[in-house]
Amino acid sequence: MSEWDALYELMAGLPRHAPGGRASTLRAIEAARPYLPTNPRALDLGCGVGRSAELLRQELGARVVGLDLCRPFLEEAAGRKIDVVVADMARPPFAPATFDLVWSEGALYQMGIEPGLQLAAQLLRGDGIVAFTELCWFTAEPPADAQRFWAAEYPGMRDVVTLRAVAEQIGYQVLEAFRLPRADWEKEYYGPLRRRVAELAALAQEREELRLVLTATEQEIRMFDRHGDSFGYLFLVLRKTSGGL
Repeated sequence: MSEWDALYELMAGLPRHAPGGRASTLRAIEAARPYLPTNPRALDLGCGVGRSAELLRQELGARVVGLDLCRPFLEEAAGRKIDVVVADMARPPFAPATFDLVWSEGALYQMGIEPGLQLAAQLLRGDGIVAFTELCWFTAEPPADAQRFWAAEYPGMRDVVTLRAVAEQIGYQVLEAFRLPRADWEKEYYGPLRRRVAELAALAQEREELRLVLTATEQEIRMFDRHGDSFGYLFLVLRKTSGGL
C-alpha cells in the first residue's frame, strides 16, 4: 500500500476531503456571481466527490467539469450531474480560455499557489474568476509548536497579507477574502474524519502506510484543537485582470 492508497482509504466515504461548508461555498459563489455570464462554464480542480461542483451547477446554472485523479471519488461526483475528467490538476486537458470560472477548495496547494493561479489564468476567458481555499496564518506570531508542525507539513504556508499580495502580483483583483469558520473544520471535516480514523485503527496495526497516515491525521487534528485560532483556511475569490496576465 502506498501513501496515496492509504489517503484514499482514509477519505473514502467522507462527505468532505478538506475543511469547508455549504454556507462558505455559497458566500464565495455570491461574490463571484456579478462577474460571471449566464450559465458559465466552470472547472473544479481537485473536485473530489463533487459537493462544491454541484452547488456551482445549482446556484449559477453552470456547466461544470470536475477534475480529479481518484476514479472512485469521480464516480460519486458524476452522480451530481457534472462532467468528470480523470487527470492531474497540474496538467488539465483543456485548451486555453475554455472556462469562465475555475474553482478549487482545499486542493490548489498541491501544485503550489503561484503555479495554480497562473494555470487558472491560462484556462480563463477574459476577466474570468478563480475561487480557492488556502491554508494560512491568521496571526503575526504563531505558536512555536504550530510553526514547527506546519513547517514540516506545508512549508509554503503564508499569512493573509502575503497571500493576497501574491494573487495581486500575478495579476488578479481580490473580490472577496474570508476565513472559514471553525465549524467548517470541526463539524464538517474533522468530525467525520475522527470517526473514520477510529474505524481504520485496527487495520492500521497491520498496514504501515495506513498507520502513518492515521498518525499524521491525529496530529493535525490535535494541532487545530490547540491552535486553531492562529491558522486556518482563507477563501479567496479573484478576478483576472487584463493588464497583469
